[in-house]
Amino acid sequence: MFAFGPGAPIAGDEALVEAGLDMAFTANTTLSVFYAGQPAETDTSNMVRAASR
Repeated sequence: MFAFGPGAPIAGDEALVEAGLDMAFTANTTLSVFYAGQPAETDTSNMVRAASR
C-alpha cells in the first residue's frame, strides 16, 4: 500500500478513472453525465453524476 500525505492509504493496484459526456438535444437542452471510479482488487469506489440544462 502507498500513502500520500495525511490522507488514507490507497491500494497498490488501484486506478483512477474519470469520463464525462455532454449531449445537446436542442439549442437550450443539454444532458451531462460524469463518472469517476477507483477500481481495485480489494476495494472500489464509484460515482455517477447527471444534470440537465
